[in-house]
Amino acid sequence: MNRKRLFIVSVPRSGSTVLTTMLDRHEDVLCLPESHFPALLYRIDAGDLSNPDLVAALFLASCTDGSPLTFEEARDCVRGDRDATLDSLATKVAVKVGRDPETIKVVVWKYTRLVGASRDLAKSGGRFIILRRNPLNVFESQFRVPFGRHNRNPVRFALFEASYETTFAKYPRNTTMRINYPDLPNSIASVIGWVGSNGRPRSDSAQGVGEHSGKMPWHSEITKPFRNSDAAKIRNLTSSQVTSYRLARTFLAWLPLIGRLARHFADQREIDACRKRAAELLARLS
Repeated sequence: MNRKRLFIVSVPRSGSTVLTTMLDRHEDVLCLPESHFPALLYRIDAGDLSNPDLVAALFLASCTDGSPLTFEEARDCVRGDRDATLDSLATKVAVKVGRDPETIKVVVWKYTRLVGASRDLAKSGGRFIILRRNPLNVFESQFRVPFGRHNRNPVRFALFEASYETTFAKYPRNTTMRINYPDLPNSIASVIGWVGSNGRPRSDSAQGVGEHSGKMPWHSEITKPFRNSDAAKIRNLTSSQVTSYRLARTFLAWLPLIGRLARHFADQREIDACRKRAAELLARLS
């Protein structure tokens, strides 16, 4: 099938799930729940790629909102070829959520980890959306989600955010669209036209990323009408937190190498964590 691929990347808590939910409401667009599997798939070697059990386990391990497929379903999609595997996974997910695979023209993957894989994914014909949100709002959200506890220090968060920005600067300009969170409702028509969708809404009987990811407590707002309450949320931060973040971010802007090294370290740590989770899954299944 001649489907186009769109990869949505962002700092966590920037609204990427809201964006994918909006796109997924179109009949020829299929958005998969958050997973950095495509980026991971292009990081493994040929030996790993030839192991269907390992590839399926890595898929499940890289789905941060939980996998839409069982291990057996994912294993059936492994083809020994990266592009063919991604296409097969999209087809399987489409069928499982009640979508007609023949109508799908655009497949959207979104992830907030392993964002440094743009070069390989661009070679596969993919396009990218970089979604940005006011960093202070992203920082404020770290206090409202359990997985944000490591980034509640403003200096640490500044390094975390800088690591993404230094990576985003390297994304291919001719195949990358940049969007700011407050502009989301007015940006959808442009995105739909840019990726080649016909723009028609999907059937209400079908399900999608909103129904899957909306079960997570940190995605409780994604199925509601869009509302930008960022200005109010920033007021939850103290003046010392804001000042500390801004000073650290100004310092890091002069030393982009620190951000690149931090991103490389974080990506490698996530690859190792995925491999560990995959190994644990395979051990349970054996």
